[in-house]
Amino acid sequence: PDGIASALIFPLNREELMEEEGWIGSLVFGSLQRDRFSDDEAHVLESVADHTALAMANALLHQRTRDLATKDGRTGLPNHRHFQD
Repeated sequence: PDGIASALIFPLNREELMEEEGWIGSLVFGSLQRDRFSDDEAHVLESVADHTALAMANALLHQRTRDLATKDGRTGLPNHRHFQD
């Protein structure tokens, strides 16, 4: 067989990020076998996607918080705290 015969695609999104990004990306699982994923497997993989989205959202929020602490809100230029680190 050529190519993917079955696939599951889960959006990686978090409500915490809906004001700006919201949608982080997608997690795709594929197989060369037709009807490869059972309902139970799909449920587990959906949980994996949810945990992945949470980890990525936390990383983005951490970066945003770090930027707010080290950059001026209006100009985006480094502030005093930036030079202390």
